[in-house]
Amino acid sequence: MHFPEGSTLQCEANFDTKIERGTITHTDFGTQLDICRFGAKAPLKISEPIFALTEHLDTISLYDSFEVFSQARTRSQFNHAGVQFSRIMSNLSLIGEGRWTEKMTIRRIAFDLPETRILLNHRTTGATGINNDDIFTLSSAGLTTRAYCTVSASHSGAEVVEVPRIEMEFDRGQSIHSISEHVFLLVSFFSISLGRRIKPARIGISHITREQETPQAAARDYFFYVMGEWQFEQLQPDQHQNYSSPFLSFDQEELNALTRSLTAWISRRQDWMKAYGNMFSCLAKSQEVSGERLLSAFKWFENLPNARPEASLEAAQLNEIVEAASNVAARIDPSLNDRIKSSLSKIANETFRSQVERLVSLAWKKTSAPINPELIVRHIVRGRRLRGDAAHSVLDVSGKDSFKDCNGAILALEATCFMLTLADLTVTNDGLNRIWHHRIIRDLRLGEL
Repeated sequence: MHFPEGSTLQCEANFDTKIERGTITHTDFGTQLDICRFGAKAPLKISEPIFALTEHLDTISLYDSFEVFSQARTRSQFNHAGVQFSRIMSNLSLIGEGRWTEKMTIRRIAFDLPETRILLNHRTTGATGINNDDIFTLSSAGLTTRAYCTVSASHSGAEVVEVPRIEMEFDRGQSIHSISEHVFLLVSFFSISLGRRIKPARIGISHITREQETPQAAARDYFFYVMGEWQFEQLQPDQHQNYSSPFLSFDQEELNALTRSLTAWISRRQDWMKAYGNMFSCLAKSQEVSGERLLSAFKWFENLPNARPEASLEAAQLNEIVEAASNVAARIDPSLNDRIKSSLSKIANETFRSQVERLVSLAWKKTSAPINPELIVRHIVRGRRLRGDAAHSVLDVSGKDSFKDCNGAILALEATCFMLTLADLTVTNDGLNRIWHHRIIRDLRLGEL
């Protein structure tokens, strides 16, 4: 299927019962369809889905489409009816041999993760996943996840590259509008493992299961997702980071830990999805020290389900305090009673410093890394004072002291969030030792914390 990024193809597009000719372009922002109609008098009527047949005889199914602009040109002196030009953008497009209709649902999603080659190298049994031999298969929450490798070679055949590919198979059909959410769920796991954003490639979907697939139907029933939101600049990979991942698959013990952790990662998605998104945002800003990164780190911290404040008083104790305060207020000003309970309810939760001290202790209890917890707590508490300026876009980090304070808070927060994210996952003893060299922890060390 031929539709690489930046390419423009001739096409025929289907609008209800009408066929219009134009060009279709794969842009950074989505799929762009340009239609030029000669002799047209009425504006183009857009209804979804739009199906475009390209010059390569591939069909592109366009959803979430909207008209960017429409322009009419006429020259009445030449007695021409004129030209009607329309530009349509689509946020979701699928390319295949046939049409992806509205009645079809997703049963499988597959995508390449080239940067996980070392992470998914299971060398004990020699399993590379070539010819669709699965590196692992796991099932959780109505989803079966597989990892295997595909092989590509240069034109001369001198270089052969194995590329890990992840496949998700659903017990029930899924909407095409959920593609990015499902892909992100697994990409986020491997991204935090490597300490950087990684980008999926060749996202493909199918409306049939692997069991239903036949060699004859494999190509006909497979569609590729034309990516828009996954367009971001990729950092030059640091090979050392691959070996500092808490999850590897070098031997069976490591592979078992990886699959158990990935199973837990998928199972807890309902409660953790927001934290996964905040984590990915922090990884996107790893090359900067700014108020935006500080805010992202605090959002990650606050949205961790295992980092919520705990009650420092029992309900009966709080009620006793409120009752005593209400009795005093009744003698002074009865109107104060309504405000007393809401005001005093705040003291039922632990203070921010107490919360941070507890969570820092929880975060680092798995590892024997020589981290100074008191210094981490001090930086996070100091960062909270900087957060207000960052939220109002007045945080200035150009000075030496302000830069150091902001950087220290960011690194302490991200490292603590990273360890709390791993707290409920299975990590081998070797994995815990590798964490000391992980990019997020390494940055903490280099920040002189």
